[in-house]
Amino acid sequence: MNGALLGMWLALTGISASAAESDDAIQRAQIERVRARVAGEIQLSAYDLVDELALVWKTAPIFAEPTAVVLADVSVPVGMGTGMQALLENHLSSVLLANPDTNVRLVHCPSCMATVVHSGPEGTVVSRGIDQPEVLAQLGEDAGKHALFVDVEAQGQFLVLRARLTRLTPELPVVWSRTLSSSTASAAMLRQPGTLKTAEEAVNGADIVYADSWMSYGIKGAERDRRMKALMPFQVTPELMSKASTSASFMNCLPAVRGEEQLASVIDGPQSIVFDQAENRLHAQKALLVKLLVEGL
Repeated sequence: MNGALLGMWLALTGISASAAESDDAIQRAQIERVRARVAGEIQLSAYDLVDELALVWKTAPIFAEPTAVVLADVSVPVGMGTGMQALLENHLSSVLLANPDTNVRLVHCPSCMATVVHSGPEGTVVSRGIDQPEVLAQLGEDAGKHALFVDVEAQGQFLVLRARLTRLTPELPVVWSRTLSSSTASAAMLRQPGTLKTAEEAVNGADIVYADSWMSYGIKGAERDRRMKALMPFQVTPELMSKASTSASFMNCLPAVRGEEQLASVIDGPQSIVFDQAENRLHAQKALLVKLLVEGL
């Protein structure tokens, strides 16, 4: 995610009150459009971190067999509201359902999520069941033995996801934790309806391996470095091509940068048909010109 957009969101969160008090409807509308755009960027970046968390469990399962886990809490950056919280919860649930080999099976625990009110001489305390040791001590086996806490927050110009699994006992001891950041995370999977795939899994047995430019050629500096680091796991190398079918061909719609989306040994190698591909496009454009010129006469 563009760090500047995250900074813009934080700034917009701070000025929303003054904008709301303004009589300038155009200014308010512009702010809301920018806010919606930035919120969308943050949401997609958070989805990427959730996907990577699921891929961590997919490639190195924590549990040897499917295990019930209570989704105890999902927190989101300040100002994003409960809407994004619900979206992240739904996204995490759908990704885990689509990838049962993570062995993490989310279950509902009504006692954990119930509101507990304690009143006394010093005041009233409102909390959830999962925060009350006496409630956790009374849970049965159906509630599961583990709880998952997911915290997504802004850290500088990046998003950070902190996940921890605890035992569902009064002490809530941490048994596993991981921190993922959009500044260092890599796009290690391809998002598909039914599964998360690494580049190696995606090309397994494929007849065509197709690469495209990773970004516009005008992007420079830190943003270019960030994208390069995130996309490098998708670079097409001879080793990656070896996982495709023995007769697989490599394609790229051009222009291409050797050393970025593919290595020179791939695009200039025997499996590459990029220039035949480009020639076919040439003939298609010539046919289009003929059709337009003839119909125009």
